[in-house]
Amino acid sequence: MKNPQLGFVKTRLARTVGDKKALDIYLQLVEKCKLETQQVKANRFLYYSKSIETTDLWNGMVFQKRLQFQGDLGERMQTAFQEIGENKKGPIIIIGCDCYDLTANIIEQAFEALEKCDLVIGPANDGGYYLLGLNHPDSDLFKGIDWSTEKVFRQTMEIVQQKKMTYTILQELIDLDTFEDLEKSGFPKH
Repeated sequence: MKNPQLGFVKTRLARTVGDKKALDIYLQLVEKCKLETQQVKANRFLYYSKSIETTDLWNGMVFQKRLQFQGDLGERMQTAFQEIGENKKGPIIIIGCDCYDLTANIIEQAFEALEKCDLVIGPANDGGYYLLGLNHPDSDLFKGIDWSTEKVFRQTMEIVQQKKMTYTILQELIDLDTFEDLEKSGFPKH
């Protein structure tokens, strides 16, 4: 999760709505993500981008707070999977906070899918993904990906198919990057 700072979150959206409104939208996305993930019966880890916030709205008794590894998105996700996988048996799911329509039910569907397959993925409308779940960390899934482009989901699925992994694809959700995304999503209209 990006630490919420004016001018550093939802920068593409900010070009249309301004930095203050973009920060407000981001905070609402983070709050919704917190509420949904609290409903899922699982160990919860929260990875901050710059510094661990001890007095924010994420309860340290519910969320184990950690600092993200520095590197590209793939390196950060790969490291999180490895860190959690070293100390935990069973499936691991990683999500972002950019899809307002992500619900506890979808996350639970992902855990259920991992009972029958190697990988579960939730595609986003921008060509990326909002959720990735694995039964075992696999660093190959994070190599050779053009991160932050419309190629991420397709390139990831090519690796999954090359490795002959079994998988489930969840419903596509809207990743809120632009004003048009905001209008199409379930984000509350004010």
